[in-house]
Amino acid sequence: MIMTLLGPSVSDLRKIIPSQKFTLFTVTVIAVQALDSLRELHNAGYIHRDVKPSNYAIGETGTSKEKVIHIFDFGLARSFRRMTPSGKLVLRNPRRTCQFRGTNRYCSINAHSREEQGRHDDLWSLFYMLVEMLIGSLPWKNMNDHAATEREKTEKEPELLEQSPKEFELYLIHIKQLGYEITPGNFIRSEQYIVGTGFVEFEKRVREARERRARVQSRGKACVTTDTQPAEQI
Repeated sequence: MIMTLLGPSVSDLRKIIPSQKFTLFTVTVIAVQALDSLRELHNAGYIHRDVKPSNYAIGETGTSKEKVIHIFDFGLARSFRRMTPSGKLVLRNPRRTCQFRGTNRYCSINAHSREEQGRHDDLWSLFYMLVEMLIGSLPWKNMNDHAATEREKTEKEPELLEQSPKEFELYLIHIKQLGYEITPGNFIRSEQYIVGTGFVEFEKRVREARERRARVQSRGKACVTTDTQPAEQI
């Protein structure tokens, strides 16, 4: 088996930071790349079912791939398509009840309820992952009971959205409108799996604001000169 050599996981990188938080710019960059990786996986006919920071990693350090986010660990992945006798790929019928698959902290409400997970559940897990990276922690991080965690996720949702940009709320609204059988492809932009919010546009706005701030700071430094002329000659 040949595997791509990766660098540290997103989870490990976040733990290095004292605040346990990434900047908004970093989160949006991760969001776009994570969405793109899920688009590729879903197009291949699989759902991951364990989307979380420790299952994303940067490329090998010291190489050009260091800034690329990779998804890995497909141990819980499941095909949501099947081949008919005629050779046609169709959607598998959802099971009425399922065993729990995922990680308690990041899994969707559907996973807690033992419902069949679909593509939208991967995106729901990504929502929790992005919010955690942005605000530093999730209220239920130390909880293990599924029923209690599900309640906490529902009750604390408004609180999380208050601490997040508007785009996160739009993203979550769109996810909730999806079902098992619906392809989250109604809002594809720039070949990215944007799912209703325009995270690519959001990242672009954050990037442009960052560049504008850098230019202003650069101009400010350029205006500060050192006067070496003796005082008596002024």
